[in-house]
Amino acid sequence: MKETAGNMSKQLKTVIFSDEECVVKIFAYRNKRKAIQLTVKETGEPMAMASVNIPEIEMSEDEVAIKDYAENKGVLMALVAANVISAPVRFATNGIIRIPICKIVA
Repeated sequence: MKETAGNMSKQLKTVIFSDEECVVKIFAYRNKRKAIQLTVKETGEPMAMASVNIPEIEMSEDEVAIKDYAENKGVLMALVAANVISAPVRFATNGIIRIPICKIVA
């Protein structure tokens, strides 16, 4: 997006994930936890839900749980490299899966 004096819109962050340039959308789940979704920049189609909502894990308002397994393998590194999130500050366990907990930077 182009910024002008009358339009102080925030420029959208993009990341490369699965060989696609994706737009990063940060919003909140119904329980007010942070959520991150990636959409293909060229088409606007959903690419990946990069976060996971695990209500039983205690988290601060600026933290997000990242789904970096299964079809999302590699999304953690892509978001850290694009300066959207920090490197993991800790890990939580959901069953047998270790979930990285990161700070939102963008």
